[in-house]
Amino acid sequence: SGSVSDRDLQEFFAEIKHMHKSGVAITIIECDTKIHKVYDYDSKKDITIHGRGGTSFHPVIDFYKENSRKYDSLVYLTDGEAQTPEHPKKPILWLLASGRNKNENLPGLVIQMQHK
Repeated sequence: SGSVSDRDLQEFFAEIKHMHKSGVAITIIECDTKIHKVYDYDSKKDITIHGRGGTSFHPVIDFYKENSRKYDSLVYLTDGEAQTPEHPKKPILWLLASGRNKNENLPGLVIQMQHK
């Protein structure tokens, strides 16, 4: 979304890199009010972010529901600034950018990232 700063994106991709190093396969979904791009994360490739408009969690949640057999869980990296979505039947972990207001209404586990 447009409210996610370049610094937030750096923080998000540092976290994604650490998750990827643990051996998990990661699919990136770039979304603001709609999904712009879906791709497998590759730490060796440069990433250009698409969109950066308004914010809606619903397109990613809908994608997750529609592809529930393909994915074990959803880790949503966000600033938390959007309307609260309904909770899908599978787990969601929300990682909120450091320095942002924590949105306790998000369905699932919410973790506030900390500056390193």
